Amino acid sequence: MNELGIKLELASMMSASKGTQSYDLYMKEKKEGLESLRTRAQLIAETFNSIEGIESNRVAGAMYAFPKIILPPKAIKAAADKKQKPDFFYAMELLET
Repeated sequence: MNELGIKLELASMMSASKGTQSYDLYMKEKKEGLESLRTRAQLIAETFNSIEGIESNRVAGAMYAFPKIILPPKAIKAAADKKQKPDFFYAMELLET
């Protein structure tokens, strides 16, 4: 890579410094981006929690959601009747219907 290419690459990775022309715009865009992520994370958790039988903790950080699926007692009994594990039975039922 040539010297100009290296300088351009470094410049693209550095944030604006306070007192520079682009600092205010950089901070505004950064704030808007983080707020958008927070809003979407909240929406993910609220959506999961609105579905009967699914619980989710608050989504934070890297936007990973780890919902907990609470199997209905009837599904657990039906799985036992078929000699299957409840989670396998439930997943297969979801795929087949």
